[in-house]
Amino acid sequence: MRQLTALDWSIVVGYLALALAAGILVSRRASRSIESYFIADRDLPWWWLGTSMVATTFAADTPLVVTGMVAAHGIAGNWFWWSWAVSHVSTAVVFAALWRRSGVLTDAELVELRYAGRSATLLRGFKAVFFAVLINGIVLGWVFRAMSKIARPFVHWDAWLGAGRFGALDAAWPDWLLFGTLGDTLTVLALFAMVVLYSTMGGIRGVILTDLLQFAIAMVGSILFAVYAVGAVGGIDGLMAGLAEHYDDPSQILAFVPGTDAAWLPVQVFLVYLAVQWWAQYFSDGSGYIAQRLFTAKSDAHAEGGGLWFCVANYGLRTWPWILIGLVSLVLFPLGAAGGGSAAGAAGAADADALAGIAGAAGAGGSSAAAAAAIVAGDREMAYPALMALLLPAGVLGLLFASLLAAFMSTVDTHINWASSYLVNDLYRRFVRPAASQRELV
Repeated sequence: MRQLTALDWSIVVGYLALALAAGILVSRRASRSIESYFIADRDLPWWWLGTSMVATTFAADTPLVVTGMVAAHGIAGNWFWWSWAVSHVSTAVVFAALWRRSGVLTDAELVELRYAGRSATLLRGFKAVFFAVLINGIVLGWVFRAMSKIARPFVHWDAWLGAGRFGALDAAWPDWLLFGTLGDTLTVLALFAMVVLYSTMGGIRGVILTDLLQFAIAMVGSILFAVYAVGAVGGIDGLMAGLAEHYDDPSQILAFVPGTDAAWLPVQVFLVYLAVQWWAQYFSDGSGYIAQRLFTAKSDAHAEGGGLWFCVANYGLRTWPWILIGLVSLVLFPLGAAGGGSAAGAAGAADADALAGIAGAAGAGGSSAAAAAAIVAGDREMAYPALMALLLPAGVLGLLFASLLAAFMSTVDTHINWASSYLVNDLYRRFVRPAASQRELV
């Protein structure tokens, strides 16, 4: 498969430099107080905080997950997470102004305003530890895993370090400190160190500033990828023809909502998605990192506006390029025979000739196409990075790889800052050093 060229790597390095510069730019302002560090002095406009919400929920694993959902259940498979839109709309309309008006630094702090006594104090401390350590650890774990899967075809530590050095490091590295392979581990550690550096310097203002850049790069990259992917199968007409060729009933794949006869999602379960799942989440009232963004708004109206922009951009804009890429993956990497989990019910083997032709036109060989098909056969989510390597020319590939790095970093920097706000405000200041100075807290 195609590897990143010097042009691609220059784009990636340029993005990383901009992210670091953003943290440095606002570091002095962020260090004035923990209100400045964690909620940006409550003076950000709606489009800053709304865009940051979208960037944060767009993790490195998100396009891979959507690709896998489309492969398994067609477009309608996305209702698993589209159902959350009701929660986010209610957050924007009902809760956003209330969160902003509460005047708290974290949603855990609200517990002691809403309730009284020792039990409220203990609940605040428990909530801080639960979300800062356990929930953040789980979320970061799957985000790290996704990033390592994306980077694996492009990042080659053994070549960069040399076979001898890499082999010695591999032999000395403790097994319990491995995240997948040693290459995956080094990739995650390098990216994590970068995120920690700029997010620690700039606080939430630096995080949101980089989120604006990250969202712009991510949207441009995914739209360009969708254009190249659809073009590779002959445009929309070619995509429709390809689905009809490989699947018994492509209308099931293209359906916006599951049919009444969809075995994978019975009507009663779909109704549970729409009527229950959206409020049965811990964030159904906008708590967590969404609330932290709302705390940064300069007014109640800006909090509401940011929440509404998040709903439009999150559900109406960012999803559809990934869905198109997922549909293309069903044409280029057809699923197995009937009963094998296909969204439509029947498909043949991967079209080796078509893949080889695409790979050859893109400057790769037939063996690259065969390798991509083998990878995707074992993990449908890998169709996204595999198609990146097969279809995208130099420059565009680097931009898209940078966009996935941006998606990864926008999620990680938020969780680092958000978790720190709990540990500093709801544990250290509340239980350890109530009289700590602002400088000490920062």
